[in-house]
Amino acid sequence: MRIGLADLDVFAYIDADSAEAKAFTTYLGYVRAFDDLMTNASGILDFAHIRKQMDPAGLHRLRSRPYRSNAQVVSSLLINAWLHELHLHLVDSDNVGIVRVANHAAAVYAYYATSRAASAWHFALTSTAPQTHAGLLLAIDRLIATAPSMYPCPWSLSCTRLFPSPVYQGFLAPPQPCSNLSRVAPPIGLAAKCLKTTRQKQVTQLIEETKLQRKIARAPSGERERKDGGLHRTTIFDFLWRSRARSNYGDPAMFYMGAIVDDDVAGYLSGLRNITAGTSFIFETFLAHRAPDVLTEAATHFISRDRSGLTDVVLVPRLAELGIVARPRRRRR
Repeated sequence: MRIGLADLDVFAYIDADSAEAKAFTTYLGYVRAFDDLMTNASGILDFAHIRKQMDPAGLHRLRSRPYRSNAQVVSSLLINAWLHELHLHLVDSDNVGIVRVANHAAAVYAYYATSRAASAWHFALTSTAPQTHAGLLLAIDRLIATAPSMYPCPWSLSCTRLFPSPVYQGFLAPPQPCSNLSRVAPPIGLAAKCLKTTRQKQVTQLIEETKLQRKIARAPSGERERKDGGLHRTTIFDFLWRSRARSNYGDPAMFYMGAIVDDDVAGYLSGLRNITAGTSFIFETFLAHRAPDVLTEAATHFISRDRSGLTDVVLVPRLAELGIVARPRRRRR
């Protein structure tokens, strides 16, 4: 059998062991790990399954304090979240060549979709919405710390310290070390690795900011430990921010050089879609108990004006689980 050289992807062989390929494999592994931790025993993103893991008593208490403040702000934040999420579904998943390009911005849409949903919930709870990314991540950490039983795995998982050795919270057992390039590591181990490395990057960034502010070449002795000790817990939300920053400001070669296998390219987008949907559902569940009228009106306003049909696939299943949408609507022709 003769192999036609024209059919060979020469660059795939060259790129397979590159730093870009390792970077993509790392991020793919983290995305798949969180995705796996959100799905049920059959590997399906089941919103009923997620809801059952949330503290029913805590959800019931939310109903006792109905939201009476600015509905417009919450509604606008929700619709902003939904619009960003729909961008993740504009790409035909069967066209891997297009998905490969779209993956460059996928993490950006995932972050803004989940962060706007988080902001909607924060505003409904406190009548304020953090105006900076750092402020929002800190606010989310405080929300989880205040009511940890309301956030099932993986949203409850965190890395709280790096020194003298990593400290984790929310894990049923101490996570075992694993390689970020492993294809067989358990999801819980890769999730811990993700939180640890994300925290390391956060601390490093704080160190660099300190050096710049003080105009010094080296950070003072013990500064890394001090920065680590003063940092909020690192959660999946910090990883979503890290991924967004990586897409916006990092070397884009990770996506067009590092993504070698078609299944991996599709898997990255699929995982981000599930992470976005599952995370958004958490906050929508809170709103369905605290501000059901606001959620219903926002959903009715947005879905009734959707001419793409995407909301039937993306929003309706989880809003139906919450009783906000009775059944999928018929698409317009």
